[in-house]
Amino acid sequence: MKYLGIIGGLLLAVFAGIYALLFTSPGNAVIAPIVEKKINEAVGLSSTLEKFELRSDSFAVTLLLDDANSIEAVGNFSLFSQTLDAAYRVRLDKLESLKKLTQTPLYGKLHTDGTVVGSLNELVIDGKSDVAHSVTTYNVLLTDFSPSRIKAEIGDADVKTLLAMGGQKPFADAKFSLDANLKSIDPAAMDGNIVLAVTDGKINQSIMKEDFNITLPKTDFELNTNARLDGKMIEYTMLLNSNLAHVDSKGTLSPEPLQTDIAYAVDFKELALLRPLTNSPLRGPFSTQGTIKGDEKAMKIKGSSTIAKSDTRYDIALKAMQPEQVLLTMAHAKIDKLLYLAGEPAYASGDLNIDIKLENLDPENLQGNADITLSKGLFNSKILKKSYDVNLPKTRFNASMNAKLNGKDITYKTLFDSTLAKISSGGTIVPKTLGMDLDYALSIEKLELLKPLTNAPLQGPLALNGTVKGDKAKLIVNGYTDIAKSKTDFTATLEEFAPRSVKAQMKQLKLAPLFTMLSQPHYADGTVDLNIDIPDARVGHLNGTVSTSLSKGRLDGKQIGKDMNLTGVPNAPFSVKTYTTLDKNIIDTQTDVDSSLITLNSKHATMDLENNLITADYRVNIPDLSKLYFITERPLKGAIALFGDLKKDEHLLFTAHSDTLGGSLDAKLLDDNFHADLKNIQTLEALEMLVYPEIFKSSLNGTLDYNLASKKGLLDSTLSDGLFARNIMMDLYKQYGKRNLYKERFDGTLKSRILDSKTDTDLDLHSKKSSISTEHMLLDTKTKQVNAKIHIVANNNPLDIYLKGSLDEPDVKIDAEKIIEKEAGKQLNKLFKKLF
Repeated sequence: MKYLGIIGGLLLAVFAGIYALLFTSPGNAVIAPIVEKKINEAVGLSSTLEKFELRSDSFAVTLLLDDANSIEAVGNFSLFSQTLDAAYRVRLDKLESLKKLTQTPLYGKLHTDGTVVGSLNELVIDGKSDVAHSVTTYNVLLTDFSPSRIKAEIGDADVKTLLAMGGQKPFADAKFSLDANLKSIDPAAMDGNIVLAVTDGKINQSIMKEDFNITLPKTDFELNTNARLDGKMIEYTMLLNSNLAHVDSKGTLSPEPLQTDIAYAVDFKELALLRPLTNSPLRGPFSTQGTIKGDEKAMKIKGSSTIAKSDTRYDIALKAMQPEQVLLTMAHAKIDKLLYLAGEPAYASGDLNIDIKLENLDPENLQGNADITLSKGLFNSKILKKSYDVNLPKTRFNASMNAKLNGKDITYKTLFDSTLAKISSGGTIVPKTLGMDLDYALSIEKLELLKPLTNAPLQGPLALNGTVKGDKAKLIVNGYTDIAKSKTDFTATLEEFAPRSVKAQMKQLKLAPLFTMLSQPHYADGTVDLNIDIPDARVGHLNGTVSTSLSKGRLDGKQIGKDMNLTGVPNAPFSVKTYTTLDKNIIDTQTDVDSSLITLNSKHATMDLENNLITADYRVNIPDLSKLYFITERPLKGAIALFGDLKKDEHLLFTAHSDTLGGSLDAKLLDDNFHADLKNIQTLEALEMLVYPEIFKSSLNGTLDYNLASKKGLLDSTLSDGLFARNIMMDLYKQYGKRNLYKERFDGTLKSRILDSKTDTDLDLHSKKSSISTEHMLLDTKTKQVNAKIHIVANNNPLDIYLKGSLDEPDVKIDAEKIIEKEAGKQLNKLFKKLF
């Protein structure tokens, strides 16, 4: 008995301790932090258990989820009868701060109040809420803590507020009402009714325009749904009505196992309304109606439509919810209506007929037939002109395609026939390996039709035909064309649809029709032959040769002169030959150009594709400078030859050398900066080349620096051992100045400052006893104006010559009164004019 008393005392003490811990204020103070920690671990928030009062038959709890959200609950309970009678109050004023708890972004507020009454195995929750400005009541029966009966009424909920709570823009506004009375929600024994109504609906036009670029008229809508749940079946009616769409559906369905017997009718006055959902440019009206019958094992969808003013019927058989068979017929669909439906301009009109029968939709074993015909087609010239700037004449066309799906392959034949182009193809395609064995033919009377695809101003006819054989691993394309009246054939091998090798031969291509095809003026006539043999066309592995020959070439001087504002361009004959080798990343070309105006030779013009580098050597020979008058715009005589190199990477470097005019020229162009060294240039030969009076024989040395961008430059040179040739000026000076300047040798300097077409020149010549000089002689080669004062001193007798006006016939004045009589001076003036 003594031990029983001790044990009883201990148990009593334990029970007393537990009671004190659970049901007294000091005990609650100990338990509250533990409960708070567990709650925070569960909800992932830093919430505060502001109030925690637990007594033996009552409780009161206030949980602050954060500063704006709280949950309160108070009530009575019985541990022995396991009953509960409690009230709760939920105030969530900032839903966006509860993302960790809700696991989805919500916004705004949610308030609800209610009671929980009953036993632990059967509780009744009765509450109300003003969610989305509604009047909402709900009654839920929990059996073993699982919902077994639900009754809810939502009255006049604001759809715009509901969208905002879900983080969506207010695309629409409406009133939302729901009356649900679910006596049983057991999927095997459902019982109840659901009535859903959306009224006073309005689409927000401004948001639809701003977010989706859809211009909608004022759009009102309403939705009514009534569903009866009976056992496993749901019997329903649904009607969506607006001034843009009408959707009507009714029937029965069983969710588990799935079984349907549904009728539907859909009539959209404007498909653009669905763009927020479809994210596609669909627009215009669309209607369809039909039935859905069957279960998970076998289901059929049958329907019809008047899409694009057609008579369209479809029959789709599903097996295990996967398409097994598809039958589709479309009769007399209007192409312009289909284009409009797809959000495209009405490029063409016509009738489209489709007959498709797919008996097996297994991608590995497709079987069926497809026949498509397009008749009475007519391109819309105005829209093509507006959209692509194509001046297409009135063009009618027809098209057809017949395809047979044979399981592993597809055999087909297609034809597009119009007054401008005819395209045909036929053969076999293996979808899995992309294997092909087909032929093709293209005949275009006017290439302008292709501008929407090529974006190039091509014109004239083009014929092309050939074959395609192989698969994705290796595809061989053969073709033949008579482009620009040539005989051209080619063979291209593709691996993974990338070029692997190319072989082509072009014979007798004519330049005149080629210029016409490219919409270019007729600059020349000639015949081009081309031979391409590239066994390896892969980037970085190039290997092969390309040779071209242009023969019987002749320039069209009239056309070139017109386009380049040149006068007197000759109809010069010319020929061109090139030979190119390809070696990995290097393309090396040898070029020979021969004409009556110029010859150009380059042994190696090399393009390094890897380093983006171009180098070339060249040699130019001009046998008769007088034939280039149309470029120089002044008479020239003689010949000149140049040779040098070119290099283009990040910069352009061009060098030139010429042994000319009794001396030499070495020049270099680096981007815009040109520099030339002139050595021992004989002025007599230079004057002869420039067709100037050959009055001074000398040797010129100097440099020329010129910037192409700024058009500024400087010629700095010296003249040595100069002698005057026989001329009227020196004869007269000898007669009247009593000085023979022919016997004197002159040295001096010549400096010209260049700005575009204007030069400012200083000249200083001197012998032992005489001098000739001028400062700031102004010459404009564009306007051909000169302004200069030439000062001559010989035997201590000065002579000043003034030149002003046209370079061809300047106004010449001479101040010679100190050395000759006045009358003789007048005579000298006349002679000087003849000299210039």
